[in-house]
This record gives sequence, C-alpha cells and structure tokens, in this order.
Amino acid sequence: MGIGSFFASLFQKEPEDRTEIRELHVEKEQKERAGRKPVSGEQKPKPSTEGKTEIPPKTEQPEPSEEDKAKAARKEYNQARKELYQHLNRTMKVLYEADRAEGIESLAALDGPSDKLAGYLPRIMEDLPDNLKDLLNPFITEEFLARPAGLKEAFHAMMLPFYPAYKKEFDEFRYNTCLNRDALDLFRRLTGRKYRLGYRNNYSSGTAAFEWKKDRYKVYNKDGVLLCDGVFKDGAVWDGYAILAGEDVDDPNWKLVKKGFYKEGEFRETAAEYVYRKAVGLADR
Repeated sequence: MGIGSFFASLFQKEPEDRTEIRELHVEKEQKERAGRKPVSGEQKPKPSTEGKTEIPPKTEQPEPSEEDKAKAARKEYNQARKELYQHLNRTMKVLYEADRAEGIESLAALDGPSDKLAGYLPRIMEDLPDNLKDLLNPFITEEFLARPAGLKEAFHAMMLPFYPAYKKEFDEFRYNTCLNRDALDLFRRLTGRKYRLGYRNNYSSGTAAFEWKKDRYKVYNKDGVLLCDGVFKDGAVWDGYAILAGEDVDDPNWKLVKKGFYKEGEFRETAAEYVYRKAVGLADR
C-alpha cells in the first residue's frame, strides 16, 4: 500500500452499521451504570450546586436566662406605662379643646386603653401612690370614657387651680401649660421624663400668663392686665384679689365684671363695672 493510500484510509468514513453498533453500546453502558447499586465505599456523584443557594444548617437557640427574661418583662412593662401616658395625653387634649369651646358635656364617647394595656393596668396602679391613683382612675374607667361629661371634674383636677375661672384666656397654650404638680408627677412616673410647672406659659407678646409662689397665683391676660392675685380652692378664688366675669349684658361687646377681694371664698369690697370685651379680654365662665 502506498503512502497516499495509507493516509486516505485514515480519513475514510466509518461504515454506518459500525457507528450505530458503537452508539448502542455506549447507551447500554450508561443505562447499566445508572441502574447499578453503588458498591460499598464507592462515592456517589454529587449533584451540581451551580446556581443554587445553600441553606445554612439550623442551629438551636439557647434557652434565655432568668436575667434575660426579667429584662424583657421590664421592657414590656415600661412600654405599657408609656402607652398609658399616650392614652392620657390624647384624652387630655380632647377635653381641653372641648372645655374651652362648646363644653365637655357635648363630647361623644372616647377611646379607652387597648386590651394589651388593660392587662398591665393593675400593676401600674399598684406602683402609684394613692393620690395619683385617684387622679388617673377616671381616665381608664369605661363608664367615664363612654360618657365624657363625667370626666370634667377629673380633668379640672389635673389642671392648675385658677384654670376653671380663666380657661378662655389661654387660647395660645397647649393643655400641658396648665397642668398642676400632681399631674406632672403622674406623667413623670409613666414616662421617666421630667416636666416643669408652667411649661411655656408666655403669650406671644412676651407677657407671662401666670406666676406663682407656693399656693398663691397671679394670672394675667395677654395685654398684661392682672386678673387675680390669690389662693384658689375648688377652681374658685378663696383668698385674694380677682377680676371675674359677671352677668351677661345685652350688648355683646361689653361685659359686666366684678373686681374685689375674696376672703374665705366670699367677695369683700366688691365693685362691679362694665368693660369692653376686646380691651380686657375676660372670658366667659
């Protein structure tokens, strides 16, 4: 055989029947290999993990310690106290606006504490002194919240003693400007924050709305007119000087006012005079 014939035989196409036999033989080997049980010690081929996200093995969480449980319980309790403050804050805002407008008596039912908060109320009440329990109790009682007219007395008990007599003078202020010492103490115990008596009590003109020394209060209107200088009891002047609104008159621009000195809740040396409403700004009671 010549060289040319030799190379020609190398590139000669394999007969089709032999190619078919070879392909069948390979296919048979693959099927046998797939169906064969692995011999002991033989490694199975690992499935491809390409494009798959491996899930980390689950690890067991350690049981929380007693200290951790106590911390979690204190955190939930403190959160409940803050939620109670928020409930009280919302209720006081509504009552304040109503009291200086058409009246608390016209209010519809108010929202009560949530079910979760209600579960903490016995413990919160237990941690309060008796005077603050009495102060708070109406604001978490369903009977009062359903009929807000019954909350008027409780609301005034949260405010400074001169507030009922001069409440309409304070249009520029939020309710917390007129909160008394007991109410501020209650807020402090619920939130852990400090609150200051007479918070932001200056009119936009710069005039202070009120001053105090122990239980004696001086109250001014926005024009700087002294409205009272005395001691209050149950929302009325008990001892000292006061200008108070008198009976209504026919002319809406004028108001009858009484000026004088109180002694044990009664006027002494009383003088009545007509004043122009806009000049003095005395509020109706």
